[in-house]
Amino acid sequence: PPLPSASSALPPRTTPPPTPTPTPTAVAAPGNAPSPATAALKRAPLPRSARFSLALPILRATQLDALQLDAELYQLLKAQFLKVFAFFRPSFIQRFEPELDALLQLLVYHLSVCSAGATYGQSLLNLRYRDERRVRAGAETPLLSRAQKVLYGLLHIGVPWLWARTSQWSVSSWGPPSFPAASGERDLPGGTADESEGLEEGDELAAAGGGRVVGAGRALLQQLLLRWRRQAARVLAWLARQDWRRRCGQWMDMAERVYKLLTFFNLLRFLARGVYPSLAERVLRMRLVYATPRQPRQVSFEFMNRQLLWHGFAEFLFFILPLINVQKVKNLGRRLFFSSSSLVNSVVVPEHACAVCAQSPIHTPYRTSCGHVFCYYCISSCILADAAFPCSRCGSVVDAITRVGASQG
Repeated sequence: PPLPSASSALPPRTTPPPTPTPTPTAVAAPGNAPSPATAALKRAPLPRSARFSLALPILRATQLDALQLDAELYQLLKAQFLKVFAFFRPSFIQRFEPELDALLQLLVYHLSVCSAGATYGQSLLNLRYRDERRVRAGAETPLLSRAQKVLYGLLHIGVPWLWARTSQWSVSSWGPPSFPAASGERDLPGGTADESEGLEEGDELAAAGGGRVVGAGRALLQQLLLRWRRQAARVLAWLARQDWRRRCGQWMDMAERVYKLLTFFNLLRFLARGVYPSLAERVLRMRLVYATPRQPRQVSFEFMNRQLLWHGFAEFLFFILPLINVQKVKNLGRRLFFSSSSLVNSVVVPEHACAVCAQSPIHTPYRTSCGHVFCYYCISSCILADAAFPCSRCGSVVDAITRVGASQG
């Protein structure tokens, strides 16, 4: 037999499997803490585009609904609060209305924004405030700071109160008192002649005291009071010449126009971006977010459906009722469900009185075809309302009426 070749005699060569190269892994810190690389990545500020992409969008309608709810709730609370002063003079409420509004708003602010970080309307719609500056800095709990809460209260309570009081002061009729110089007074370098005489009297009183402490103190006090009066008179006269209230009213009108313009631009910005519905929130960086992000927006249309149904039903009644002859329908019902004998027995009006209005004596008497007498206006209106009007005494249909003579009346 042929000898085997060398290649067939040797066993097949096997290639060993490649050794896997170990991949570098981050070493976990003790206590299940994140690695230093992960912690550094978390501390690094996010780009502007990433921050806005991670922000949960809030519906614009929800934010506007919260503002409307807050306004409606405040009006309801104010109406109940003003009932306390129902027996006071009307001038009391008109005089202290800014203070009453500020007191009520302060109470609502303390129980809502200051304590819970959200108004009552925002809480009903699952919204709350957060500090946007802390979010951009990487804070895990971006709650409102104390400074933001204080400034929010000042902008929503203090500024409206100060504005209302300043407006009333600027438009009031009375002005600062003036001190016109009398005809007999002389203009002196130190003031008027009376003031100079007072100073001289103080000097004489100090000299008469013989250097005593009481006399010197009294003279010094009198001189200080006279000098203060002179300076106050000069300041008030300057204010009267400058017409300070008119200028203040002009500045307030200009500030109000600027504020309305800024509010309009803020509204356009809010409609475009969906954040900061009010100007104060934009200035303080108080952004509205969902208190529970995974909770769906629950909108109950039960009240709206009830209102729409009742409104439609009321509109239908207001349209159809003028077209219905109520008197004719009532008479038809009486003829259908009551016999003529029952109608006659139910009438208890005496014969000398009108069976419709029960007035005695009968005014402008008219006799029906059945022989009974009624007032002209009563029987004519009944016949015009229902051509088949039944007599209130006998139940027969009234076909015609004739006037009764004076002797028969």
